[in-house]
Amino acid sequence: MRKWIALGIFISACLLVKGQTPHVIIKEFGDSSLINSGKAVIQTSSGSIYYAGHSVDAFNHFCIHFDKLNDNGDVLFTHYFFGPQQQAVMERMMQHPDGTFIITGTSTDSTGATSPLLMKIDSNGTLIWQRTYSNGIANGSFLGLNIRSDGEILCSGFTTDTAMPFIGFLCIRTDADGNVLLNKVFSESSISVSGACSFTPDGNLLLGGDIDMGSGHYSQHILLADSNGNEIWQNTVDNRLNGGTKNMMTDSNGDIVVVGECATD
Repeated sequence: MRKWIALGIFISACLLVKGQTPHVIIKEFGDSSLINSGKAVIQTSSGSIYYAGHSVDAFNHFCIHFDKLNDNGDVLFTHYFFGPQQQAVMERMMQHPDGTFIITGTSTDSTGATSPLLMKIDSNGTLIWQRTYSNGIANGSFLGLNIRSDGEILCSGFTTDTAMPFIGFLCIRTDADGNVLLNKVFSESSISVSGACSFTPDGNLLLGGDIDMGSGHYSQHILLADSNGNEIWQNTVDNRLNGGTKNMMTDSNGDIVVVGECATD
């Protein structure tokens, strides 16, 4: 098996002026016996860098890795976490207002069934808790993550359910301890998957993702709901060819900015 190691690229630069070249430091790190993938990086006010992703071993088992580095990119520690259902992959990480780190992803059991996974890890790499959110008859995953200043957590992704004809947007809002405040699935007339989410300034829930327009033609899809999960509006930005949503934000004017991808000829 070909071995890969994670590659972290850290760029530090003074105020750029015309003709000035930024100083670049390239660090390669990771267990060379594993296939490593980086998904998120955060630098705290102290200068410490926290890096996370997932790794795959020789037996094709997935686990989440969480690393702390100093501001030169030297690894201070690495911790690996398997999900409560054996395997786990990671999607996003954000720092919580209490100084801990929240990670979203997917937990997989021995049968291949998947559940949305939420984890809380402290700055020493200690797992505080991990939770899955499944009704027992559905496959699902968390892809999007957002945290409000009061500590509430918003996750989005997708789920399948025997009660629904299609894959739908999954929206779960929790308190700082991962206790569910809202669990809602928005199922449209076709496959839809949410890869990004955010709280709006007025407390509503904004979900962005992709929707199947038919025959495997995907476009950006945005949905706004109130804090109780009641849909306010939805909008599809259709593309002549395939398109999709990767992330989103609400700007200082209250307008929604969506970034993603769009196929061209």
